[in-house]
Amino acid sequence: MDFHSVKFLDSSGIGAVIKASSALHNRGVEIFVTNLNKNLNSVFRLSGLNHILSILTLDEYLSKFPEFQKTLEA
Repeated sequence: MDFHSVKFLDSSGIGAVIKASSALHNRGVEIFVTNLNKNLNSVFRLSGLNHILSILTLDEYLSKFPEFQKTLEA
């Protein structure tokens, strides 16, 4: 999940992320999160989302998924 365009995440947004990650986890899918701004990084830490989702820097994300580099260049 690329949070580049997300500026704010309230409790309903946190709930949606938890629900989606839980549903995908039950199907064996691992979710990676990138491009968290300073405020979202705090929200993820305070809510515990950082313990259930893999948070990567943009460089780490692109190293793991180089095919998304083209998406960023578009």
